[in-house]
Amino acid sequence: MHPRNVLASQVTAWAKRQRIPTVYTWLGPFHDHYLTPDRDHPFEVTATYHRLIFERRQLWQRLLLERRPRDILRNYRLHWPLRAAVLLLPCSQFEADIMRQMGMTQPQVVVPLWVDVPWIEQMAHEPPVLDLPRPWLLFVGQLTRRKGYDLAIQALAEVLAVLPQASLLIVSGLNEAQREDGLRLARELGVERHVHMLGYCSDAELINLYRASDALLFPTRYEGFGLPLLEAMAAGCPIVTTDIPVVREIVQHHENGLLVPYNDAAALGQAVVELVQQPAWRERLIAGGRQTLQERYQEDALLLHIEDAYEQACDAKM
Repeated sequence: MHPRNVLASQVTAWAKRQRIPTVYTWLGPFHDHYLTPDRDHPFEVTATYHRLIFERRQLWQRLLLERRPRDILRNYRLHWPLRAAVLLLPCSQFEADIMRQMGMTQPQVVVPLWVDVPWIEQMAHEPPVLDLPRPWLLFVGQLTRRKGYDLAIQALAEVLAVLPQASLLIVSGLNEAQREDGLRLARELGVERHVHMLGYCSDAELINLYRASDALLFPTRYEGFGLPLLEAMAAGCPIVTTDIPVVREIVQHHENGLLVPYNDAAALGQAVVELVQQPAWRERLIAGGRQTLQERYQEDALLLHIEDAYEQACDAKM
């Protein structure tokens, strides 16, 4: 279920010997550094489909020509299981389209990921103990450029010009060096005292942060799926996010969230201000998020789709 899973080749080889069909979900194709030269900005570079090795013939050719055995063998072990699968189970139409461009011809069944909505809704309401001025703007994710944490901090500077008490709450459990990079950017922009690094949060703490926040900022440059979007919808937090593939399959502009142009911190900040200043509009987006979960991300219905896919795979001839 991940494009960097080297163990998939061993499992697939064993399954083929046992005549057991395999199903593969290639979650987040542009996490694969063989497919994109820049995993933080994959939409700004050309995908390198020609680099992928799916067959032994390609493997031997590349070994003879390039003489980088370790890297080439890893390339093959990552991608051969995808070709060997009898059925593909992508989590988005974008992912399905990318796998067709990779040359995959097997049947595909698109089934999105989901979150446990009843569990989130039943989580005990315990407001965060944070003595911070509002509005609260929440960022959840790794402190990497792919996740757009820098855009969230840059957008905060735009927001503060109109809402001078705003606080940016960053939930990320990553290392101290990445934390310092974020704070350094905040210092350069003069917004450091409005940026609050909360570090790792438990599930209960995170759900209550969603509930208490005025908006989720999700300015991603690339997502394999984007589960925080569904978490925010389930917890009643309106979303401002990037208009990119996969994300736009989940969020529809002005219906269940706001989409802003790629890599545009100014547009992100403006959208946040408009959202916070219009409470009725905010409530409509929250309602739209809940409706989205009911119509498209019901666990029971999606599980049936997966079971149907597995039955189709079991019927395939090995």
